[in-house]
Amino acid sequence: MRIPFIYHPEDGVVVSTENDISDNTPSVDTNEEQPLGNHVIIEHENSEYSIIAHFKKEA
Repeated sequence: MRIPFIYHPEDGVVVSTENDISDNTPSVDTNEEQPLGNHVIIEHENSEYSIIAHFKKEA
């Protein structure tokens, strides 16, 4: 299993990930139901969150 390294803005805990959404073709097949696409959501101190999004499928 390949585990990618992601640079993140601050230490925290990963609370959500998605890695199975097919890539969009701009202006042709935009996925309006899942606009973040493949993503990681990190919770930091003080209930602050970072969303790192728009990864390629299975990246």
